[in-house]
Amino acid sequence: MIPTMSHPMAGIMALLVNIVVTATVYAVIKKDIPRDVIVDNDYEEEDIDLDDIKVS
Repeated sequence: MIPTMSHPMAGIMALLVNIVVTATVYAVIKKDIPRDVIVDNDYEEEDIDLDDIKVS
């Protein structure tokens, strides 16, 4: 039997502890991104010519 079936509060607490630990580790290892770096995501994609596709 799964332990959380007989002790549901222990299962919920384990989930909460896991969430807190994971968030803390991510916050510690995340690299800082400078605010002055501008990301340009406004590039145009090439149109695909569907007539070039051949299925044999």
